[in-house]
Amino acid sequence: MVFLQTYSVNEQVPDSAGTATAFLCGVKAQSGVLGVDDTATYNNCSSTLGAEVDSILRMSKQKGLGRFLWLLRFKYVLSC
Repeated sequence: MVFLQTYSVNEQVPDSAGTATAFLCGVKAQSGVLGVDDTATYNNCSSTLGAEVDSILRMSKQKGLGRFLWLLRFKYVLSC
């Protein structure tokens, strides 16, 4: 059994950017920001410096699995 808590760092109702960051990068983020941790704030570009996080795709490419994930995604799209 899996229990998920779907909320952003700064809001109870999450948006797609914050949930995508949590799902693909493994860290919660504030609403309105994508690919950065919770120290970055919306509409403040300088706050993103040093707050970048790696996604599962980038980590898999570094380990040589990027092509494998692309093939899985392509197969899933074709089967839907």
